[in-house]
Amino acid sequence: MRLSKSSINLQVSLSAGILIVAVFIAMAILLGRHVGSRFSVAEEREVSLSRDGMVRLLSAYNNTLKENVVRTAHLFWDSFPGGFTLDSGLVKVADRDVPTIKAGEVMLNNHFAQVDNFAERTGGNATIFVKQGDDFVRVSTSVKKENGERAIGTLLDRQSPAYAKMKAGEAYTGRVTLFGKQFMTHYQPIKDASGQLIGILYIGLDFTQSLDKIKQDLKTQHQNDGGFSFAVDMRPGKPFGHVEFHPTLEGKNVISDDKLAGAAALKSMLDSGQGTSVFNWSDEKGATHTWLVSFSQVPDWGWVVGTARDLDEIHAVGASVRNIVLVGSLLAAVLLSVLLSLMLRKMVTRPLQGVLQDLSMLAQGNFRMPVTMNRQDELGQLQRAIHDVQQATSSAIAEITKASSDVGHAAEQIHLATETVLQGATVQSNAAEAMAATVEQMSVSISRLADGAKDAEFLSRNSGDLSQSGAEVISKATGAMTQIANSVKDASKEVHFMGEQSARISSIVSVINEIADQTNLLALNAAIESARAGEQGRGFSVVADEVRKLAERTAQSTREIAEMIDSVQGATKRAVSIMDQGVAMVEDGVNLASAAGQSISQIRDSSFQVVQRVEEMTAALDEQNAGGQDVARHVQGIAVMASQTSQQTNELESLVTRLKHDAMLLNKATERFNV
Repeated sequence: MRLSKSSINLQVSLSAGILIVAVFIAMAILLGRHVGSRFSVAEEREVSLSRDGMVRLLSAYNNTLKENVVRTAHLFWDSFPGGFTLDSGLVKVADRDVPTIKAGEVMLNNHFAQVDNFAERTGGNATIFVKQGDDFVRVSTSVKKENGERAIGTLLDRQSPAYAKMKAGEAYTGRVTLFGKQFMTHYQPIKDASGQLIGILYIGLDFTQSLDKIKQDLKTQHQNDGGFSFAVDMRPGKPFGHVEFHPTLEGKNVISDDKLAGAAALKSMLDSGQGTSVFNWSDEKGATHTWLVSFSQVPDWGWVVGTARDLDEIHAVGASVRNIVLVGSLLAAVLLSVLLSLMLRKMVTRPLQGVLQDLSMLAQGNFRMPVTMNRQDELGQLQRAIHDVQQATSSAIAEITKASSDVGHAAEQIHLATETVLQGATVQSNAAEAMAATVEQMSVSISRLADGAKDAEFLSRNSGDLSQSGAEVISKATGAMTQIANSVKDASKEVHFMGEQSARISSIVSVINEIADQTNLLALNAAIESARAGEQGRGFSVVADEVRKLAERTAQSTREIAEMIDSVQGATKRAVSIMDQGVAMVEDGVNLASAAGQSISQIRDSSFQVVQRVEEMTAALDEQNAGGQDVARHVQGIAVMASQTSQQTNELESLVTRLKHDAMLLNKATERFNV
């Protein structure tokens, strides 16, 4: 069921109930957490106080035992007559020869009267040691070994804490475990008249039963409040890790058997010595719980003692408080919702029902019956607003009745006018359609002419572009031919220069030839002169002969050079002639190219003029085409407007008919209102 379809009373009651429940649930959760936190703090303080109480109790018990054993030791000391002395003579005690110790004139070696009397009266034990070297030998004792023999002839263990004290000549009081029983012991050094250490007087009081009673009391002191106490021996050696009392681990060793449930937690406490932590332990039934543990050392006993409380129970208390608050919140929410519903029924629902009756009366058309107005609150404002609506609606209905009659008359007049307008619109529409068809044909013709002009413009532009390209090509060709002509002229000049140089070489060769002829002639004369000289001129004759031969070879070479120069000069003349002809032809080509370029330029200018004329004609045709299309659109618009006028006139006629019908219905509708 949608809430919006329910009554306001139900909606408000449910919303308020839900809000109240949400607030109370939040308060319950916060309160539960706060209570749980406070309980946790209180429990932590309580377990710490309980732990401290255990420490104080054990310390006080230890002090009492020590004081008692010291007083008893003094009594035992007083039972020996005279002072103690050491005789150098040896006495056999068990299987050991030891010095003789005396009390007055009484030899104490193998003398058991005092020690046995002490054991009978106190239930403890007593021993007399004699010093032999660095050791202390038992010469009289009430302590018996497992076979029933007295433990005489044995030595004081050097690892015993009493040994160091005895060596220093100081008394020692402490507890020991003998044959499974607990003894509080006192070692009193025996000195002779000169102050020399000669032996030890020892007593031990059995406090096993009283200790068991205390351990049982400590073990059970928290059984009724969901907790427990424990103690673990922390003395070095074999006792280390021995559980003195614990609900499940008593008598076991958590060091030698570390797999025991809870052994790891106790071991960690032995390592840290003191503190407060949270551990998981199993109870006697094997169920695992989370425990808040506070532990501390008891140095006098060599124990770590502690108190544990079950955190699950602490959290359960907080949860219980939370649940109680939740249940109370739900009950309070239901009660408040019911009370709120009754208040809303009286203060809102009933007045609204009266308003609904007034509105129903108005809906039935009864505007003469007065509206109830008996409140000054918001509902009273609503009643007054309904009264104002009643008055305004009555006036409006009267005006509507009068206006509907006027509308009927006006609609009849509009009907007559629309018939006249409809006839004129039909004639106008037909004329506009005929004009539109004529303008459309003219527009099509102008469009075709404009398309032809555009084609001519396109061809003229192409012709102008081609002329421009041809002019550029001819210009480039003219430039290239001019460069060729210049190059040929330069080459012709170089060839002419070569011809001139060849002519100079020819003249030089002629000079060389003449020199060779003269040299030959001189050589011939020299040969003649050497022949005349006879034997003296023979050497000169040989030289003259060689000079003559050289002159002949030179003449021969110059003739060959002259022939080659003649050939070069002939080729040079022919090359010059050919180059001159090429230069003339290139100059003719340049002239022709220039003339062609001028012609192309004239063609290009003419093409540009044609393009301009075609563009002007195209623009004019475009304007005529645009104007024709505008005329066509306007005529078409006139035709459309005429058609729309005709259509709107028909619609107006239909609306007038409906208006007349609505005016009639409005008159009938206002007839049912009683104003």
